[in-house]
Order: sequence, then structure tokens, then C-alpha cells
Amino acid sequence: MRVSFLAFFALGLFGCGVQRVRMPVTGGRKATAGCYRLSFRPWEPAFSSEQTAHLGSLTPPSPIQLRSNGDVAPRWAFLGTGFNSLLGSWELRRPDSLIVIWDAGEMWIEMRLTPLADSLSGYTTILFAHMGDSEPAPSAAVSMVPVSCS
Repeated sequence: MRVSFLAFFALGLFGCGVQRVRMPVTGGRKATAGCYRLSFRPWEPAFSSEQTAHLGSLTPPSPIQLRSNGDVAPRWAFLGTGFNSLLGSWELRRPDSLIVIWDAGEMWIEMRLTPLADSLSGYTTILFAHMGDSEPAPSAAVSMVPVSCS
């Protein structure tokens, strides 16, 4: 009877190992690097002028990969195939914030996210170097859920 108890105990100890849960942001750079599926809400305030109305349908690529060297893949073909795509980068700020940026020089898209259970949640803002303080920057709610990089 003693052998069967030990066998049962060993099976429980080794057969049902604890699965490590990935903790983006709070687990550091290594735990944050990986692939994510993005969910993106509409821009607020809406783009209303004729020059910017086409920007309302812009969404970042999904899924994205946060590479361990700080790059984001794929590049964002922000304005379509006739223009250069934007390079992305990411960094951790403070112990609770992830910043993802696609930079085009005079204009950049910035995502600021914080952990929420097993995902990340925050907002995306389009910023222009020539924006005045009186003009609100267009923003959209965004969430990122870890997915397999395949």
C-alpha cells in the first residue's frame, strides 16, 4: 500500500506541473517580447476634414511581434502601398507601462498600454509635430492579447 501512495504522490507532483503564465510588462522585457493580436476601437475625435477623413479607417497591423531587440514587426504600411511603411519600436516605462511607437518623423503613432489580467489595454494616439495645444490628438482604445508566434 505504501508503494502505491508514493507512486500516486510522484505522479501528482511531476505529472501535473505548474504552467508558467507569461506576465507582459510586469515580468520584464523578456516576458513582454512576443506576438500579440490587437483589438482597435474607432478614433476619437473622428477625422472630419477632407484631408484627414481617410485616416479614420487606419488600424495598426495585427498580429504584431514585439522583438527582444526593441523592434516591432511587421512595419506599418500606414498610408498604403505607394508610401514607405513605418518602423515600429517598443519599450517598457516604469514597472507598469508599455510604449509602442511607429515613427514617420513629422508624425508618429504611439500606443500606451498597461497590464490587465493576461492582456494589455490602453490607447493609441496619432501625433503630429506641428499640432497646436488647442487641437486634440486623435486617440483610439486598443488592447493586445498574447498569441503564438507562428
